[in-house]
Amino acid sequence: MPKPAQSIRTARLAASGLMTAMVFIFTFFIKIPAPPNGYIHPGDGIIFLAGEILGPIGAVCAGLGSALADLAGGYAAYAAPTFVIKAAMGLLAGLTLPGAGWARRAAALTLAEIIMVGGYALADTLLFGGAAAAASVMMNLVQGAAGILLGMPLCAMGARLKPRLMI
Repeated sequence: MPKPAQSIRTARLAASGLMTAMVFIFTFFIKIPAPPNGYIHPGDGIIFLAGEILGPIGAVCAGLGSALADLAGGYAAYAAPTFVIKAAMGLLAGLTLPGAGWARRAAALTLAEIIMVGGYALADTLLFGGAAAAASVMMNLVQGAAGILLGMPLCAMGARLKPRLMI
């Protein structure tokens, strides 16, 4: 019979793999194309769920799942910036969401989405120039709003689920 600490580590590893896969699936398969060169997806909500359940480990799930979706979707130029941006969102979520009330959760999700919008504006500026960055900000704001709207109920659900997961 495994020791309790080994069981917890195994559960965390399994949950991390599951959350990485869910971020990928909800980013890659469920998307609405958005001009000039992106798409809107529910993956940010899963990133927030990963932060709620896994704490700071959710950053790895966020970065990997999102970067893999970019690679698989033909957005290879964005894979590295996406990894950094989404990992930062996941880290912020993992550090602030567990045990947070509604107001703190809303503030954390909003700040994470501001990081996303700013991060992609910087990436677009470096990759394609200022005009492309300016053109992408509005769609990234829509993406951010969608992430917050989905993330709030998912995080509330994750907070209730986490004690049962024993991770």
